[in-house]
Amino acid sequence: MNVKELYKMQNTRNTWGNGAVRSYQDTFYHFTSTCNYMLSRQCDGTAEDFSVEIRRSNSTLEHILIQIEGVLISVFNGAIRVKDAL
Repeated sequence: MNVKELYKMQNTRNTWGNGAVRSYQDTFYHFTSTCNYMLSRQCDGTAEDFSVEIRRSNSTLEHILIQIEGVLISVFNGAIRVKDAL
């Protein structure tokens, strides 16, 4: 899937290149920081059942942390871990 196809999809949050981010509201942002960034999360209710956090290092993603109903999935250095298991 290329960037043009992703752009046409609704309810999608995208990130690519050197810090480009497109929001759910179709707003574009550019972040060049190496800080952790909350890409997406559930906002309604008191429980946080879903979240996606990323961290960039220059133009690449350094890590991705995904939490779904209390299960932590991490992508780092080519390895995918679920609850700290490969």
